Amino acid sequence: MATQIFIEPELENLHENAEEWSLICSELGLDKQLQKAGKVEKVGNPYQKVDPRSERVFTMLCPVKTPFKEYEAGTLPLEILQEIQRCQQNAWFYKIEVWYDDKSPDPFLIGYDSKEWNANKFLIARWGDELLPFEQLVSKAIDRFKTVYNRALDRLIVDCQLRKQDVESEIRSYIDSGNNMWNGFEFPRFENPIR
Repeated sequence: MATQIFIEPELENLHENAEEWSLICSELGLDKQLQKAGKVEKVGNPYQKVDPRSERVFTMLCPVKTPFKEYEAGTLPLEILQEIQRCQQNAWFYKIEVWYDDKSPDPFLIGYDSKEWNANKFLIARWGDELLPFEQLVSKAIDRFKTVYNRALDRLIVDCQLRKQDVESEIRSYIDSGNNMWNGFEFPRFENPIR
């Protein structure tokens, strides 16, 4: 079983120069940096922040998200347990989840820095039989959802074709209901068709 820990080298040793770092940030007026880092004299969170593109790929591949204490789809490797312990000892995250999928059980360990809905997420680690590079993960996500996406488009085309068979009934339904939505679609705007 392979494991990968995602530590940013420049953040891992930040605490060693915490006093100088804080002093320079203060002199430069970098208040947001000081807030973001928190108490740097403690060991700072050294993990990679998950960008939106990566988050979408991870979610497509691993849609099940569970607190690490409740994870039972596989065995947590020793290296992963050590990272969880390290995260908890330093109180870096509000919560830590395992993102996984039963179809392809190569999970991600994700830490959230707050309880807010828009909390920053950090990639702590991943493990599995084969740790694919990110671009191969993107290809895998695309392949996995291509069929599902095509099926959804086909259903939409069939639905639109059926609606076109009786447009007058669709419009009467809209008029009678007084709703801006009709059967799940936003009703088209009425503009002068002759322009």
